[in-house]
Amino acid sequence: MYKMMIMCVLFVSLVEAKRFDVNNGVVIDNATKMMWQKSDDNKKRSWRSSKKYCQKLKFAGFSDWRLPNIDELVSITDKNSVHPTIHSVFESKQVYYWSSSSVVKPNEKVNAWGVLFKYGYNRWNDKNDKNFARCVRDYRK
Repeated sequence: MYKMMIMCVLFVSLVEAKRFDVNNGVVIDNATKMMWQKSDDNKKRSWRSSKKYCQKLKFAGFSDWRLPNIDELVSITDKNSVHPTIHSVFESKQVYYWSSSSVVKPNEKVNAWGVLFKYGYNRWNDKNDKNFARCVRDYRK
């Protein structure tokens, strides 16, 4: 029984290891076909400024970066990790990162979703608050 459990853990580890390719400051998520910045630029910005930063980013030979939506941002959390909860291939702080997704409520235009990578949960913040951004782009081989 223990041998079977060890084999399962090894298999899951190997599958997870092949999920990400890291090269030249980017992380390619082979499962979602997304290319991410490996690390942020260490600057806090409002939500609007974060969106502009990603739209204007020229990095790793590409200029089609954008702020990820909430589902994309949540996809790089590691449910088996704590403090931080982002996959270990990323360089990250245990802080809040913006997504491009606004909170959808009637008459609600002042909040946007993000992920607090210290605990791995998503929550909303006022769009004028200053938080970090990690840009993403669709990856096409």
